[in-house]
Amino acid sequence: MKDYLEYSYEYVYSYIIDFLVDSRTVNNKTETSETRKMKDGKTPSADAGQPRQQEQAQEAVDDERNPPSKEKHKGPREKGLKIIFLSSDTGGGHRASSESLAKQFQIYFPGSTYEIIDVLADSCFPYNASIPAYKHLSQNPMQWKLVYEISNSRAHNFITDMHMAVMSEERIRKRILSLEPDAVVSVHPLMTNVPQIACRNISRQTGKRLPIYTVVTDLGSAHCTWFSRGCDKMYIASEQIRNLAQSRGKVKEQQIVMTGLPIRHDFAVEAEALGGRTTPEGQAYQKLMRQKLDIDSDRRVVLLMGGGEGVGSLASVAEALYIEFVLRGVDAAVLVVCGRNKVLKEELATKDWDGAVEECEERSRKRHTSQMKETCFSSTVVPMDLTSVVPERCFAPGVVETFEKLKHAPTKLILPLVTSNSNLEAYGIFSSSRSPVGSLPITPEDSSDEEIDEEKSLNCGDAVSQSIVIGDSDDFIFDVPPNTPKGKVDVIGLGFITNMAEYMVATDILVSKAGPGTIAEAASVGLPVMLTNYLPGQEEGNVSFVVDGQFGEYCDKPPLIAKTLADWLTNPEKLAEMSLAATACGKPMAAAEIAMDIGDQVLHIMDQNECASNISLVSSSDEEQQQKPLEPIKVQKHQNCVKECSREEETVRAEAANTIMNASSLLDLAALDSS
Repeated sequence: MKDYLEYSYEYVYSYIIDFLVDSRTVNNKTETSETRKMKDGKTPSADAGQPRQQEQAQEAVDDERNPPSKEKHKGPREKGLKIIFLSSDTGGGHRASSESLAKQFQIYFPGSTYEIIDVLADSCFPYNASIPAYKHLSQNPMQWKLVYEISNSRAHNFITDMHMAVMSEERIRKRILSLEPDAVVSVHPLMTNVPQIACRNISRQTGKRLPIYTVVTDLGSAHCTWFSRGCDKMYIASEQIRNLAQSRGKVKEQQIVMTGLPIRHDFAVEAEALGGRTTPEGQAYQKLMRQKLDIDSDRRVVLLMGGGEGVGSLASVAEALYIEFVLRGVDAAVLVVCGRNKVLKEELATKDWDGAVEECEERSRKRHTSQMKETCFSSTVVPMDLTSVVPERCFAPGVVETFEKLKHAPTKLILPLVTSNSNLEAYGIFSSSRSPVGSLPITPEDSSDEEIDEEKSLNCGDAVSQSIVIGDSDDFIFDVPPNTPKGKVDVIGLGFITNMAEYMVATDILVSKAGPGTIAEAASVGLPVMLTNYLPGQEEGNVSFVVDGQFGEYCDKPPLIAKTLADWLTNPEKLAEMSLAATACGKPMAAAEIAMDIGDQVLHIMDQNECASNISLVSSSDEEQQQKPLEPIKVQKHQNCVKECSREEETVRAEAANTIMNASSLLDLAALDSS
């Protein structure tokens, strides 16, 4: 029953869309090939008025795609193509994918040209306002989530497609037709169904098949508007997207091609030069790249980015990383991609980073002092088990055994937080000579807290560890081993960079939002990733792609981000495992594979169109020859000839009549003679 309902929905949906588009075409008197022939004084072809069923049957024949051999040719083709990419600047990933594919077309099909157009700008409201709407919603995640969840439904998709088809299909068709492309490639979810209808109508009008392809630019989750099955091929990056395409869009298996996400050509070049990041050759190449970028090759490198505009909590994450690395003795360079955010870059350049560390340490001391006053200076009768009052981890070695001998003491003890032998010496509990227990002074019952020297009680001496608090919450506390040398850390603000592939090769860890293009680029060069932010709905699946792929984690708290990265950088084995996992998920040649596959199909279709055009020319030539008017002289000769033929015919007929009459008379005479 469910399958029947789904089939009925798809059938009714397709019928309504085609009906509305065809009706609008007729009402607006859209010029077809047949109407152009009528205007030129030519007689329409015999099949011009064929019924809709025959036309659909012909389309079904045309849709039986006969792709060329699947053998991949590494060399360039001999013929260039003209490709149109349907995209919009609603995020940088769509345009980046278009440009990466265009670069591959120019490499493998020399002489190819391309154009990136935003057909939404030619559409009606609200589609022509998608860019400002995206900028607003991306800065308000909860609003984004609401809009995404409402629109990511079949009912909304049905209404949107009908509205856009009726209001915008004609404009989109004219825009595409004016550019005379060999193929159309859509890299945007709102430019799938209606452009596919437009391309079908263009094929009917021109008599030449115009193929359209969809390249899904998401990794783990995707909006339902991506999956319109009217495309020739759909290129995807993961099994999650394949499942969505088949379950939500009913896209046929033969239409889906698994390639990976198209990324910039620079990453394919750098991935080939780098090889394995964990190999000696890869490490040597990484050092060369650091020297080229003027980065200290002896330090660990963390690349922090938040998009082209430098958005996100980059400043707070950079500060947390600096404090953590300094106090834990990690020598590192933190590169912050500020993009066009000049204010952020200036802030990073002028910030007092050492002062931030001192402020953190002072805040930790004050918090530690407050906790000790509450915990350690309360008068308490020493119980049988002293560790029930103060955890055993708070004592230096040997202190617990000493206090065990005081189990049965009938007096009160003022119990400080003991972290070292020097604390015990300060209160005379024992000295370096280990005084016997019998000489231990016990504070009398009437002793008060004020008699204790607070400065001595809070002295940590040769402490086992120091607790450092980052931020304003007790959740972000870590222990620094004693006598840990401070790390050498530099925070470097970068502007808008174009050699991102080189920086990712030189980096040990990437910190970024969950953009699909950024994740795919990092995986292509085996770079572990820490994700700090994502757009609800759209990018949630990208987080799962990274976590399930075991080459990164997600965290949105700067102190925890810093702690996790410090753990990774101090654990080379863990970092190497994550790098290998990233390499396994990376597809640096995805753009090349997509371009070659589309290009080969387009060349095959162009050959078919050319053959069909030649046949049409021959047929039209014969038809014109038959319908060509005669010259006046020839017309007169023809008329004279007809008259002569008429006279001869009359003469013949008269002679035949006389012959018949004579024969009849002879028969009559013969009958009389016989009688």
